[in-house]
Amino acid sequence: MRVKEGVVMDPVHPEMYYVDGVVDAIRMDMFGDEGTCTSSLRPPTPGGSGLHPLGLARDYRTRGLTHAEQRRFAARVREVLDDRFDVILEGPASEVPRYQNRAPHLHVELDVQ
Repeated sequence: MRVKEGVVMDPVHPEMYYVDGVVDAIRMDMFGDEGTCTSSLRPPTPGGSGLHPLGLARDYRTRGLTHAEQRRFAARVREVLDDRFDVILEGPASEVPRYQNRAPHLHVELDVQ
């Protein structure tokens, strides 16, 4: 797993390291390259997930993938992770209109409730 320069990776919930491994393995299997974490522990942002500041969410790069590849990638990550995780494809490839105007990435959050 590559990490975008400047991304703060710790402290996070231990399950997020599991997510890193899943995303990285699926990216390698499907596309032959490593996954890249582009956001993890960070202050709240307007309209963003409130879980990043709590160490319960990470974002992963989808740049360089076609819209169809991004959707397949997100679907595969969803299949592997259990229902404690929400996997959201954001950006123009998203099938959810409210996420289509965001920068393209895969957002994964742990639902600890």
